[in-house]
Amino acid sequence: MTRIQPLLAATWWLVMTGWVAALIAPGAAAISAFTALPALGVEVPAYAAFFADDPDGAARLAAGFVTYPIFLVADRMQLVFAGLAVLLVVIGRGIPCGDRGFGQRLVSSLALLSALGCLGWYLLFVAPPLATSLDAWRAAALADDAAAASTAYQIFDPLHRAAERLMTATLASLLVLIVTCGLKTATNSRDAQR
Repeated sequence: MTRIQPLLAATWWLVMTGWVAALIAPGAAAISAFTALPALGVEVPAYAAFFADDPDGAARLAAGFVTYPIFLVADRMQLVFAGLAVLLVVIGRGIPCGDRGFGQRLVSSLALLSALGCLGWYLLFVAPPLATSLDAWRAAALADDAAAASTAYQIFDPLHRAAERLMTATLASLLVLIVTCGLKTATNSRDAQR
């Protein structure tokens, strides 16, 4: 098992990097799209009637169409990285980063469980109704039905905010995990050099 530890540790860091990137990339894309497209006055012609008095809203709709596929891919990538993290924990009989002192093991285990829990809650209970309400809102806007669009948005908006909170909590948990593992790995490296 000691021969495989360096490989597990290297793979662990790649998985953590990929998982964090899958969380940050769609947010960065959304910031760019929701900032640039309204400034450019971009709109989707099929929705022109609904957004006749709201060019900023039309541009936000276009930004949503641009970023939605990125979020879907990121969700799938997070699921893959979370699965790989669990697999590495099982294979390594614990989180494969440095010495397994009680404090480090407790903090890193809780951080990983928190990240997995937040991601699981999002994927099971928030993402499906979020997608359904977004589709309903887009359909109502396309049909220029303000009442139906308002109803769909009242469902979508709290789910969207819940998704943001869960992704932020997932990222915070992963950062705690990375810092805990990084500090322990650095301490082990210094001890090994002595």
